[in-house]
Amino acid sequence: MAAMRASTGRQVLLVNADAQSTSIHWATARRDHPDMPQVTTVTMRGQKIHTEIADMAKRFEDVVIDTGGHDCVELRSALVASDRLLMPLRPSQPDIWTLEKMAEIIEQVSTVNERLQCFVFVNQVPSTSRDRLRVAMTEVMESWPQFQLLKTAWMFRGAFASAIGEGLTVHEMKPRDGKAAAEASFLYGEIFQ
Repeated sequence: MAAMRASTGRQVLLVNADAQSTSIHWATARRDHPDMPQVTTVTMRGQKIHTEIADMAKRFEDVVIDTGGHDCVELRSALVASDRLLMPLRPSQPDIWTLEKMAEIIEQVSTVNERLQCFVFVNQVPSTSRDRLRVAMTEVMESWPQFQLLKTAWMFRGAFASAIGEGLTVHEMKPRDGKAAAEASFLYGEIFQ
């Protein structure tokens, strides 16, 4: 999302607040593609990253924060500074169980950040069960009104992992996976409408 946003000419800051450092690895690999729009990427850790993000946000049009998918001080602090949460959710019971914990976190954070909007999109969907899983996820999400289920679903496609490893977006990969690119575009459109 950060690179897609940068490709529109916007000044984007990508904050890596995840110990796995996927964003940093992606940004490092992206340097091998100087013809692509570069995204300023920094690492922030700790329970006060929201203050650093607020300061840096004055110099950028958009700030994208990668905190990983588990409860930690970085996630909570990032949510204090955020307008939107985009949460990928696999169509599996363990991922659905995480909604309860995330709902608790969102409730706590909303006391200090009333502007936070929480979006969920279904990720890594087996293509053979897309429609059935979409209906099931819609029913599940009715129990969690604090989360808006987006229409976009990403199928289980190798192009997403390959693009990350290359420091690219699925739009920039050669050869291009048209279906993956369309899914990424649909998600981008729902988030940055």
